[in-house]
Amino acid sequence: SALSTSAVHARAATGLLHADDVVALDACTLERADTLSAAALLALVPARRHRVLRAWITSLGLPPLPSPGLARIDDDLLHARADAQPRFDWHDASVRAWRGRLHASRRGPILHRSVEIAWDGLAPVRLPDGGQLMIEPPLALPPTVRVRARRGGERIRLPGRQHGHALKHVLQDLEVPPWTREHLPLLVDGDDVLAAGDVVVCASLTACLETAGARLEWIRPEGA
Repeated sequence: SALSTSAVHARAATGLLHADDVVALDACTLERADTLSAAALLALVPARRHRVLRAWITSLGLPPLPSPGLARIDDDLLHARADAQPRFDWHDASVRAWRGRLHASRRGPILHRSVEIAWDGLAPVRLPDGGQLMIEPPLALPPTVRVRARRGGERIRLPGRQHGHALKHVLQDLEVPPWTREHLPLLVDGDDVLAAGDVVVCASLTACLETAGARLEWIRPEGA
């Protein structure tokens, strides 16, 4: 009937979830609540997909997703090439696509290339993008150690390897998404890269941490 059709449209417009939409959102969610599977979303009929997307955005505490955002996700983001990085921005939020995933977050500051901070390892170091790097329990580092942003061309020697590898390729092999790489702090000693956040740790630092019974932890800023 016209009345029931109107009710369906009203529910879709307000983003109210049907009971099985909750199951659908859970099925679309990957390793983190802010990341969904594009393939799982495409398997949903459009009306349900839109309810799920709006509920997802709301659950992350982001501003309501406007209708143009739903259209952009349907038309571009869900069909993006694996190497493309399309995005839709609204207010202070963003949805991005990469390698079959959708990621939503607030648009915070990235870690600027000029960032470089001396760090002794004894207290957490706070980064301009809101992240932190810490060693638990604290471990004294040489006075030449710095925390800085990626600038390109870095190499790192991994545990069990004889030679260094391009950090860019290591991060690609680990499928570290671009929204994480933008914030990734490097721990360096001169030209030697000791770690990239807590995602990749070099052979020598790994050995030092294991000997001390310590671990390096990167507290990620929002969006990373």
